[in-house]
Amino acid sequence: MVTLYDTNIQRLFSRTAEALAKEMNFMIKKKGSVTIALPGGRSILPLYALFKSEHMFPWKHTHIFTVDERCVGNDDTENNFKLLKDNFIDTLVEEKVLPEANIHGYYGNSENHEDSTNSYASTLKKIGRYFDIVLLGVGEDGHVAALFPNHASIESADQYFITISDAPKPPPKRMSASPKLLLQSQIAFVFFIGEEKKEAYKKFLDTTIPIAECPAKIALKIPKYYVITDRGEQS
Repeated sequence: MVTLYDTNIQRLFSRTAEALAKEMNFMIKKKGSVTIALPGGRSILPLYALFKSEHMFPWKHTHIFTVDERCVGNDDTENNFKLLKDNFIDTLVEEKVLPEANIHGYYGNSENHEDSTNSYASTLKKIGRYFDIVLLGVGEDGHVAALFPNHASIESADQYFITISDAPKPPPKRMSASPKLLLQSQIAFVFFIGEEKKEAYKKFLDTTIPIAECPAKIALKIPKYYVITDRGEQS
C-alpha cells in the first residue's frame, strides 16, 4: 500500500497525478497501451483538472472506461461519463491529445439496461479483458463503483459488468464493474476525500470489517494500490 496524505487538496492531487502518470507510462512500456477505469463524483474533480493542464499523461496510448454509471440520460448532470467529458475528455479530444477511438463511454438507460451492460463488456474484451488501472472514489458508506455494503452488488459472481436495479441510493438503476473485474486490475487508486468520508476511512483501516461491509476493501486484494486521502489515519 502507498498512502498519499495531505490536507492541502491541490498538493495532494498534484502528487496523485504524478504517481498515476508514472504508473501509466510504466504500463505502456510493458504492453504498449494502458486501460484505465474512472469514476464520477465531485471529490475527484481536482485530479481531472490536472488531466487537462498536465502533459505527463500518455493519452494517445490510453483507453478510458467508466468504472460505473448511473442509468440516466447521457446529458443528465448525474451521468458519470458526462462529468468526464465536461471536465477533461472533450478538451483533450479537441486538442488532439486523446484519440476518440480510445474513449469508451457507457450508453444505457432503463429500456436497454441489460443489453448496454453486455455490450460494454464486449468492448472491454476487445481492448484487453480487464482494467490495468482503476480509480475508485469511496462513498460515505464505503461503497466503490456501484458496489454497496451488504447488497447483492458486492456479492456478484459476474466476471465483467453488472446491472443493478435496486441501488440503495438514487438512481436505483446502475451499471458497475463487478467485484471480479475490479480484482483483475493491476493497480488501484482509492480516494477518501472530505470530512464526510471519515467513517468510511476508519472502516477501511479496521482489519475486523469485511469487504461486504466496506466494499472499498476490494483494493486490499489488488496487487498494488494507492490510498489518496486528506484524512489523518486516526481522524
